[in-house]
Amino acid sequence: MTDQNLRQYLEYVYKVEVEKRGREYVLYMHDLNLISVSGNLSDGYAELEAEKEKLINQHYAFNRLNALPPPKSVVEQKLLIKSLFPFMIKAGIFAVVGGLLIAIANVSLTYTLQSAPKKLALRAGRLAVTNFAQSFEEFHRREMSPEKEMKIREAIRKVVPKLRPYAQEFRPLFEEALSNNKGN
Repeated sequence: MTDQNLRQYLEYVYKVEVEKRGREYVLYMHDLNLISVSGNLSDGYAELEAEKEKLINQHYAFNRLNALPPPKSVVEQKLLIKSLFPFMIKAGIFAVVGGLLIAIANVSLTYTLQSAPKKLALRAGRLAVTNFAQSFEEFHRREMSPEKEMKIREAIRKVVPKLRPYAQEFRPLFEEALSNNKGN
């Protein structure tokens, strides 16, 4: 046994029960089977602590400190830690796995949100261009009656005044494109 073990046992705080019998106090330290009887409570406690120290030193002298029980509070604390250890391991594993799952879900969601709209927009754009081109092809191939041609021209005449403000907004763009073409 080392001096550190001796200090540890001397620093242990054992539970003391106090009972008053008449004018005297009886102090019990059940863990070490020590009893002190005194008319003054503080003197009785000091005597009990002196007996505790004497008992611990005797056991230390014969290398038998392990024969003395530690206080129940220390034993209970060790048992609690021992019983919580598996729970802590499981909780740690659960936290790590949960964190990994959240990270994976975050990456997956981010990728989905970034790639899916992009793919959807590309697909919609291709479909719109294809449909637009097919509509013009179909329009070009069809024979039109003079009445239908008049209806289309009438519709274009009605729409032009509504489109004119937008066309004026695009005018600088077209003028710049035209001036660039003339320069080349």
